[in-house]
Amino acid sequence: MDTSFFRLNGTLSGGVYFAGWTTAIPIGNRTGVHHPSGDWKKISFGTVGASRGDCWWTGETSFECQESASGNFILTGWNDGGTEGGSSGSGIFENNDQLAGDLTGGGGGDCADSFSFYSLFKAAYQTGNLGRWLNAEPEPVLTPIYQLLLNNEPSEP
Repeated sequence: MDTSFFRLNGTLSGGVYFAGWTTAIPIGNRTGVHHPSGDWKKISFGTVGASRGDCWWTGETSFECQESASGNFILTGWNDGGTEGGSSGSGIFENNDQLAGDLTGGGGGDCADSFSFYSLFKAAYQTGNLGRWLNAEPEPVLTPIYQLLLNNEPSEP
């Protein structure tokens, strides 16, 4: 899986915002956003099917996938656009702008019927331990508690 996680210390420049994320398995129409080899941002539109798979590298630039119901990879068929070399690690987003996976590899960009394989964000969240940081419990706020103690015995004047 191509996953990195950075902690930003400081204010972001104007127009920048954080994407949400989900561990749900994406099915249906999705959007891919990538910067191939540092080029201008490209946006692709495609469909994720219900099948999942396990993938492994067979060489420096090639990999194989096998269908598996419990697999951590999804296949995205592109309707408009695609992905290009140098885009590994880029995100695929749900329709509500939540990150659902990151690019492992696939066919060339702008090719009819091209496809790409994405590792599920769920895998990075669980196996890569991102959940530790993304669901971190806030530091508890300690509120002073005052207790009034009453003595029911009569007091003497």
